[in-house]
Amino acid sequence: MSEYDRIIIGEQYQKIAEINKELNQQVIRDRLTGLFNRSYLETSLKEQFQTVQEKLGNIACMMIDIDYFKQYNDRFGHISGDQCLRTFAGFLEKEVQNRSGSLIRYGGEEFLVFLFGQGAEEAEETV
Repeated sequence: MSEYDRIIIGEQYQKIAEINKELNQQVIRDRLTGLFNRSYLETSLKEQFQTVQEKLGNIACMMIDIDYFKQYNDRFGHISGDQCLRTFAGFLEKEVQNRSGSLIRYGGEEFLVFLFGQGAEEAEETV
């Protein structure tokens, strides 16, 4: 194999690795909000729980649901509803960004917040 062939193969391998990384992100990220999604919860995060619990102790979990979201969508339209979800997701990200944890769009207008190393009282103060 020539040096040229090795260079071409190396470049192609790099491109394939980048595409695989992007595809993996598409599988575990919600397209609307950019947050992790349910697939991430069921695969990656599930595997991390035991390690996190051993190192940090507590794991607080909160489910947050936007009340009357269907009525909002019906009244103002789905484009406004999508913007509402993006804005709310951004708000949640800011609230948990300096804490060890994960934020997941569970479905529709439901979000999960996992805070690693925090108890119930600390978690309630977060959001």
